[in-house]
Formats: sequence, C-alpha cells, structure tokens
Amino acid sequence: MVHIRSSLRRYLAGDNNGKITCDREIPNPYNKFVMIMHPDGKVSFQSEETKRYLGGAEDNITCFAQAISESEKWVLHLAIHPNISMFNQGKKKYLRYDANENAVQCDSELPWGRNCVVTLMFNFKGADVSVHQSQVTDSEIFQIIINNTTRKACFRAISKDYLAVGPQNIIVASPILTDDCWFNIVYNGPKVVIKTGDGKLLTTKSNGQLVVGYYTADTSQEFILKLINRPLLILQSDYGFVAFGSGTQRLDGNRPMYEVSRMTSDEEGYYQFKLVSTDKYWEMDKDGFISGTGEQPINFIIQLVGSNVLILKAPNGKYMITQQSGDFKATGEDVKTATMFLY
Repeated sequence: MVHIRSSLRRYLAGDNNGKITCDREIPNPYNKFVMIMHPDGKVSFQSEETKRYLGGAEDNITCFAQAISESEKWVLHLAIHPNISMFNQGKKKYLRYDANENAVQCDSELPWGRNCVVTLMFNFKGADVSVHQSQVTDSEIFQIIINNTTRKACFRAISKDYLAVGPQNIIVASPILTDDCWFNIVYNGPKVVIKTGDGKLLTTKSNGQLVVGYYTADTSQEFILKLINRPLLILQSDYGFVAFGSGTQRLDGNRPMYEVSRMTSDEEGYYQFKLVSTDKYWEMDKDGFISGTGEQPINFIIQLVGSNVLILKAPNGKYMITQQSGDFKATGEDVKTATMFLY
C-alpha cells in the first residue's frame, strides 16, 4: 500500500468517477493505492477504495480502468537525490571507481571523495550508474558534518578521527566526537573562518600546524572549503529540481526531473556551473534569472548550511531563491531568504 505525494506535499486521489485530484494535505482512503510490480520493471497503481487503475497519457490522467494495459503501467524514478554512495550489505563495503583499473571496485571502508559518488541517470528501464574519478588524495579530504539544529560543523578524516581542540589550543585528531570537535563556519565571500565554541579562530602557523588563535581574523585565519565530491551538481528544493522550463532556455526550480551541471571551482573559492546537456554555462540576466546560454563562466559562492544542504550566492551579491511558480532567480537579500537546496 502506498500514498503518492507531489512536490507540493499534496496527496494524489482517484474518486468513484475516476477523476484525479492532488490537493489533500492529509491522506484519506481515496489516497491509498496498491502498487503492482511487472516483470519489465514497470508498476501499476490500483485504488484501494475503487479497485480501478491509474492510467492515461500526458495531461489526461484518470483512475477508471478496470484492467491493466500499457497505459496503466508506469516507470518509477526514485524519490531521492540522484547523487549517492552505494553500499554492499554483504561485503560491508562501498563502491569506488579505480582509475588505474578503469573499473568499479567494492572495497572502500568509507564513501570517501568523488570516486565514491554515484549519479543515477534514469532511462525507461530503470537507472544507469555513473561514477566519478578523483585526483585528490584521501589525506586531503575531510567529511564536513553539520548539525542541522545548531548549524555547527565537525570535520572527519578518512581515519575516522575528528578535528578537535586539544591541549595548549593545538588542533588534534580525536577518535571520538566530543564538544571540542564542533566549530562554527563563518562565510566571508568565497572564503571562511572557522570558530571554536568560545569564539576563537582556527589559524595556521608558519610550519603549517593548525592551532586556535585570536578573536579577530587576518589572512592566516581564512580558509577555502572546496566541495570535491559533487563534480556533477544536481539541485533540489521543496518545489522540485532545478532544470529547464518547458520550451525555454531559462532554468526553473520546480521541475519533476533534474538538469545536471558540471561544477568547477577556482583558486579564490568561487564556483562555476556548466550544463551537461547543452555544454553552456549558467548565465544571469539583469533581473537575476538564470538561463543555460552562457559562453563564459560566472562566479557563484556556495555556502554549506547542512550536511547535504547548501545555499547559493550569485554574482550580483543576491542569494538564489526558488518559488512555487518555478522562478529560480538571484533576488534573496540575505541568508534567511535564500532557498536551501539538497545537493
């Protein structure tokens, strides 16, 4: 038994006359469907209340068929963000792309770096899998875990140790997660400063050692956080995915399927996005709308606000927002008005 919910968090229903609605915030018996699997991977949905089948084509969808034909068969797209890591329950290991062998291995203890990131690319038979290669060594990668309530962050190494404030204010590796492992990330343009719980700043000494320094920042307290496990960026808001609007070159924020953007970054910490399908960059017009028509890259700032959530600051200094109508534009005045995207 399943419920079918739209991106607007309303439930699909079929009444006794076969009419389809999708306006209820709380499901009732007409919102219940039995999901029937077919050998070709497709599924059918039978109303639990009326015993009729959901079917049709394009914008003519009903729930009135008494038997299953091809019109009552559906292809499911997983309702998850398509950038994932894959874990083998039997081997207790993650999939990893081995560049030397040009093969996918199942031997990674942790899903570390972009070579452990899998992108699901849907077709009519199910989902294809692509894996991305990394040239960054494991010792240079940290997993940033952000508490979605406090917004504080901790940094986990491949050794499974956490960065922590140790004796004499030196940053050490801690095998357990304690209060000394949580920091505040404060954005200053494309760069960040990292604060301890009492407001002091992480800084680098001349020998490269990380220590806790003063309360005010200079260049030795500024860091660039590079997001390296998302070479292909897919953004999803409460209203849907970021993708081309119907019949336009403008990007909308309420689409049922996603558009993939190849993400690059520069030495200053800015990010650029290039659409895979058109080989064009994101381009912004005078009103802040984004289209997929750019010949040259433009710079965005990524700010991490959750373990899998970010906000975007555009070249005009405004934050990207999405609206239920589909508008995807850089008009947010501050962090509070910015749309939070799953990535």
